[in-house]
Amino acid sequence: MGVMSRRVLPVCGNLCFFCPSLRARSRQPVKRYKKLLSDIFPRNQEPEPNDRKIGKLCEYAAKNPLRIPKITSNLEQRCFKGLRNEKFGCVKVILCVYTKLLSTCKEQMALFASSLLGIIQTLLEQTRLDEMLIIGCDALAEFVNSQMDSTHMFHLEGLIPKLCQLAEEDGDDDRALRLRSAGLKVLASMIISVTLENYMDTKMTPVNGSKVDENGSPFPDIIENSSDFDPTKYHS
Repeated sequence: MGVMSRRVLPVCGNLCFFCPSLRARSRQPVKRYKKLLSDIFPRNQEPEPNDRKIGKLCEYAAKNPLRIPKITSNLEQRCFKGLRNEKFGCVKVILCVYTKLLSTCKEQMALFASSLLGIIQTLLEQTRLDEMLIIGCDALAEFVNSQMDSTHMFHLEGLIPKLCQLAEEDGDDDRALRLRSAGLKVLASMIISVTLENYMDTKMTPVNGSKVDENGSPFPDIIENSSDFDPTKYHS
């Protein structure tokens, strides 16, 4: 419409520059999240991800949670394109963004959890790319450790066979050691998470009609009717 406004309505196009439908596309403001995304993906890819620019993007996401789905959609497209074109530096940057989102936008995790898990699953399928397998495991361990409850844990069941396969990688060379370490790291995080979750459930579960105190020791319920209280029952 910008081109048409200059050809058909040249005067209006110059006067009504506040009207989005009549002004040239080059004059339309770029949405801030797109500008922040372009900043972390420069044409000449930097050797290491820029933590400062990634932090600015994640801070913006925390203040504008409704933009998170659009941001993650853009990240997904870039990630899959990077894998196809073997631009692994781009993939590393994307995983750094998601890792930062886990700490910056913890309360909005539901808005990007499925996106991150989809990327991780894709990375764990890159059996010929050891580096992608390892950064996928690292990202998954960060995801598990960031869980405040077990909301997303059931999505991980399908990844366990692959993690076990990595943890059982044969060989004593550096490659095998790195893959085993990556797989075991995630499995250990899962075990700890499940153990803590079960421990918290156990603390809140009544034991023989008694409550459980903060140290895990049962103590009798408060007896509302004092006439029913038998002091000899608790005499040692």
